Amino acid sequence: MAENPGMVHLTANTRLFDFGILASVAGHNGIAQQVVKRLRKASADATEPKTTKRIGQYVALLSSLVAADRGDHKLAYKILLKADIKGDAFLVKRRLALPHLFRPLFEFRKKLSFVTGIEESKLAKPGPLLPRPSAFPRLNCKFVKTIGSARDKSSGRITGKVAPRKSGGKKKKKSRVLD
Repeated sequence: MAENPGMVHLTANTRLFDFGILASVAGHNGIAQQVVKRLRKASADATEPKTTKRIGQYVALLSSLVAADRGDHKLAYKILLKADIKGDAFLVKRRLALPHLFRPLFEFRKKLSFVTGIEESKLAKPGPLLPRPSAFPRLNCKFVKTIGSARDKSSGRITGKVAPRKSGGKKKKKSRVLD
């Protein structure tokens, strides 16, 4: 059976979703938002209804994570409610229930419990927070050279600007053509 080269593969989009989650954990919501855009396009291009629904849920989950990380928890839980993920064993128990990946959503445990269907007492406790964004590759495989914002150590929210890293090298002189 020959594969359709334009076919949207759920497995590849699941890995892309995981990449977006890890970008968020590393403190790079801009990269996570790029992943959301790519997943939206993949969802629109998908022909199978199950694939379209699952990728749409990935978009909702990652969008809610980005919103919560920015401090907009009302929007984050609203997005999760629309995604209708309650009772979904894969998304809830194997992804969303992991507090080290979805730490910003665990700030309001009662709301998260309602959205996921997991009792509040059974939700795991989030671990320690990364003190500042870590180096991370963009979707084009090039590492982020400057860090535009850092996480506040106490709340985990994105705060003000951090000075860009300096390369330490001298500027290259432009070449001249000699006659």
